[in-house]
Amino acid sequence: MEAEIGYPMILKEIRSARGNGVHLVERRRELERFAADNPVLYAQPRLPIDRDRRIVLVGDRILASYWRVTPLGGSGMSGIGQTTLFR
Repeated sequence: MEAEIGYPMILKEIRSARGNGVHLVERRRELERFAADNPVLYAQPRLPIDRDRRIVLVGDRILASYWRVTPLGGSGMSGIGQTTLFR
C-alpha cells in the first residue's frame, strides 16, 4: 500500500461518516498503529485540492452528483461548514 499510495495518505474506517473515522497519515509508524486497530480500512492518496465529488447511487442509477468544497483553512475531513455546489 505504501508503494502504491505513498505519504501523506488518507485512511478511512469502515462504517464512518461526516469526517469521523478519517485520518491523515504521514508516516509508516502512524499507518502501523492504525492498521493494528482496524483490520479493514479504505486508503487513498491525499489530494492537494479543496473539493471532492459526491455521487448518489440507488441500485445502478445515479440520482445526483455534486462538489463538496472545503472552506479556506479547513481540513476537508468533515462536512461541517463546507459548501455544496449542485450543477
